[in-house]
Amino acid sequence: MCDFPLGALDQRVVDRLLQLKPFPESLLEMGCGEGRKLLTLKHAHNMTVCGVDTHEPSLSSLTSAGVEAMACDMRRLPFDDGAFDWVLIANSLHHVPRPGDALREGARVTRHGLVICEPWWDLSISSQRTTHALCDWSNSVVQSFGYFHRTGLSAGEILQLVNFNATSAEIHYELEIERWDVHQWLADFSPWLARLSRDHYLRWRLNELLRTLPTATATRPGQVVVVVKKATA
Repeated sequence: MCDFPLGALDQRVVDRLLQLKPFPESLLEMGCGEGRKLLTLKHAHNMTVCGVDTHEPSLSSLTSAGVEAMACDMRRLPFDDGAFDWVLIANSLHHVPRPGDALREGARVTRHGLVICEPWWDLSISSQRTTHALCDWSNSVVQSFGYFHRTGLSAGEILQLVNFNATSAEIHYELEIERWDVHQWLADFSPWLARLSRDHYLRWRLNELLRTLPTATATRPGQVVVVVKKATA
């Protein structure tokens, strides 16, 4: 069996997909990135899968590994109505302007429903407040260079965007309490930081942020998972 290692939360998503009823004989992931979940579903569970994204190098790697993948806008999918049993949108909806349009397209091409995952932080935990503050700052940096990257959508925001007939929605909050090294995070983010001018406001904001973090220990972001079942015609 092929080995495509997943992080803990991605593995939870795969496990949840395998428990869906009706079982997903076919699945589309919108905003699939490297597609590790798709690779696992195809090679370890013999599921018919397809991925779409705008980052073509990632798609080339997926295609080489035997997964159907194509570059397209999530808001305009090149598939027929009801082409897939289920649709997965994992940690990509917050990258899309007018995310309701993406949900509408996902609902159009699915027969049974959508599984939507977005970043989530438990702000009652000090290490999670630290992580949230760092993520909020990094989003501001990315946005300053013209990329669309808003804060993760809450479960309520996702449900407000549901613009199709649905029978039910399940909401699950998942968190892995694993230390997130702030210094390593800064090192990984340094190429973006280097693009800022020396007197840029976001450099000053970072210094203030590091000085006033709730705790020096951060923990990885969690995720909220919303499973929306589509009403049958």
